[in-house]
Order: sequence, then structure tokens, then C-alpha cells
Amino acid sequence: MSNKEEHALIGALVGFGGYVIAKYMLNEEVNWGNALCWGAVGAGVALVPDILEPAVSPNHRAIAHSLVTGGALLYTTKRVWDSSELNSEQKAGASALIGAYLSHLVADSMTPAGLPVL
Repeated sequence: MSNKEEHALIGALVGFGGYVIAKYMLNEEVNWGNALCWGAVGAGVALVPDILEPAVSPNHRAIAHSLVTGGALLYTTKRVWDSSELNSEQKAGASALIGAYLSHLVADSMTPAGLPVL
């Protein structure tokens, strides 16, 4: 099972990388200061599932750790990218945040307990 430090590290890398990849996909120059900020924010966002559902027992995973939540976040990412009301910086930031949360779910899915559907 991933611990708090591992989740934060993975979230930081995904937050940073999510921003950089989004800017690349948008054919825009990367603002490296913003990329570092999104990495820091990603470290915190990756901890949110365990804040919502603390690991007090091996069966602590519920809706915040579920495949349904992961799917909803992926759908949200699609909606963000399809939106004409959001600018490129907002799209890149949303990608970083959603990716960081999803990194927690992916890490937990690789444990023997896996993730619940709902």
C-alpha cells in the first residue's frame, strides 16, 4: 500500500507532468514556475482521497477511492478540454489537479485491496 509520502511524491510528479504535457498538447510554451507550482499543488491533491476516507482500516476505501470517481474525473477532464470558456492555463491546471487525484487511485489500485467499483 502506498503511504502518504509516496502518494504526495507521485502526485507532485503527475501535477508537474500533467501541466507540462497539457501545454505541449496546446502547442504553448511551458511556464516552468507554473509547472513547479502545479507539482506542489499536485502533492496535496494526491492526499485528498485519504483525507476524505482516512485509512483507519484495510477496508477504508469507498466512493472517494472508487472506479466510479476515477471515471467521473476522466469525464470531467474531457469536458474541461472541450470547453471554449476555459483558457489554456485553466485547462492545463485542471489536467494537473485531476491527474494528481487519479494518481492516488492508480497507486491504490495496484495493492491487494484494489479499488471498489463504488
